[in-house]
Amino acid sequence: MEETQGSIHENNTDDEYYTKVNRVLILVLVLNLFVAFAKIMTGCFYNILSMVSDGYDSFFDGISNITGIIAIRFAKKPHDKEHRYGHSKFETLASIFIALMLFYVSFEILHSVIDRFQGIGIPTVTPLSFIILTSTLVINILVAVYENRKGKELKSDILISDSKHTKSDVYATTIILIGMIFIKIGLPILDPLLSIVMAVIIIKTGLGIVYENVNILMDKEMIDDKQISDICLADDNILDIHNVRTHGTPANIYMDMHMVVKSDLTLEEAHILSHKYEDIIKTEIPEIKDVLIHFEPDDEIDDKIIYT
Repeated sequence: MEETQGSIHENNTDDEYYTKVNRVLILVLVLNLFVAFAKIMTGCFYNILSMVSDGYDSFFDGISNITGIIAIRFAKKPHDKEHRYGHSKFETLASIFIALMLFYVSFEILHSVIDRFQGIGIPTVTPLSFIILTSTLVINILVAVYENRKGKELKSDILISDSKHTKSDVYATTIILIGMIFIKIGLPILDPLLSIVMAVIIIKTGLGIVYENVNILMDKEMIDDKQISDICLADDNILDIHNVRTHGTPANIYMDMHMVVKSDLTLEEAHILSHKYEDIIKTEIPEIKDVLIHFEPDDEIDDKIIYT
């Protein structure tokens, strides 16, 4: 009965997590589509290539939000017979997909730059274009800060990755504003040159997202061993902790470890101790969803693994 209640509690917690992430993604989606529409329409009207490129980047921000919303629907599914650790890594896969879209946006920007160097289109700058671009910059800054804060608070791969996407928009839009000043003073060549800079920034952001999320897919260690040792070694019955392994996503971590206990503990006492420290670890580190403890007596420690 206790296990059933624990499973229900865990499912409720997961549902709450995914509901919060989904709300953030929907709000950010609406803002990104508004920003994208404003940039693309203004850039096309005044023939400012870098602004159009930035608008398409913002549009793909919206697409990545939609991807995240879809991924969350799959990630929130509970564990089943074939996926016994659940489906949380759908969130990680969606983050990598966001990076791939960033690479595509960069390719399109560079393709547009080639057209501009061939003399296609002459940009013009007006006070209205400055006002619109500055307004979208303010919105992008607010979205990036809000999404990053919620991503760290919820330990969400998709929100943190998406906030980096939006942060690249902030850098790009700032560069474009500088470029518009140079266009105004008669240096339109800086428009395509700044678009190249923007493409490089977007590629760098995408590579960072890929690196972080591929590490998660490869089961990179999620918790420092010392943090676990500090929790457990305060108990006199526990003599050592080793072979600590963790994997999963930042919001859903699974852990196993070897715990050395006094030889005079009975099986029942060791069993009670294991449940006690499973609960303590999950309370101290809420992102840990499951703990598997392998007990060893203090006179038979011969299986320590040194991770280098």
